[in-house]
Amino acid sequence: MEGVRVEDKYIACPLADLWDRPEEPRQRVTQGWLGSPVEVLESQEGWKKVRLPEQGDYEGWIKAEDLETKSGSSVEGPQAIVALPKAVFEKGWLPLGAVFPMVDSWEEGGALLLPSGEVAWFPFGDMREWPHKRSLENDRHMGEEVLQTAAQFLGTPYLWGGMSCHGIDCSALVFMTYRLQGIELPRDAQDQWEALEPVEEEKDLKPGDLIFFSSNQTSADHVGLVGQGGQFIHAASSLGSVQWSNWNEPRWKDILLGFRRVKV
Repeated sequence: MEGVRVEDKYIACPLADLWDRPEEPRQRVTQGWLGSPVEVLESQEGWKKVRLPEQGDYEGWIKAEDLETKSGSSVEGPQAIVALPKAVFEKGWLPLGAVFPMVDSWEEGGALLLPSGEVAWFPFGDMREWPHKRSLENDRHMGEEVLQTAAQFLGTPYLWGGMSCHGIDCSALVFMTYRLQGIELPRDAQDQWEALEPVEEEKDLKPGDLIFFSSNQTSADHVGLVGQGGQFIHAASSLGSVQWSNWNEPRWKDILLGFRRVKV
């Protein structure tokens, strides 16, 4: 944004709401995780307009109290991404998708350095190496892993703009599950639809492909992850939570827009 002084900060709470405007009425547009870097573009009393590089430069307004200024040099060495919807440690919790330096390890786990300087210990099952190193073998199983991650959110309440186990929307479920595979997708359904490769025939579908719906048959306003036998998992406002559905049911078949595939 030309002519704008950009200030670097990071999110200082486990999960922070970003809104379309600071004043009421306002709508949540997304959420950011603890430690996520942000670029401050504008300021109003008690509010900051920020850009989130980790979500494709998504922009929104955040409460100033949810931010801290970066200080000191970055920590060199390995990093890890939280791999559970809610990873609990002694003093709190971390959401899936958050990335931190791993500063120590033992046989069954490691220590993550939080922005506050605290160290949080987690078993390796709660996190994985970041960036995720892909190989031909794990690419074969990527769709299955994506569905396994999505299934951890079953029953999670639907929340417009939500990005966590406390509430999530349809495109966030897709974004988060692929982020854990080391693949960065656009944050919103329409952008995902435009960015990915079409799958023209249902017979060619694979687990982990994306299924899109449109209430107006022109733009994508809902997305889910393809399973087996016509099943897909999604976060639907009409259902109130993350659930499995069948796209051959009339309520979904009538608004089916098409399918897309994430290419590695």
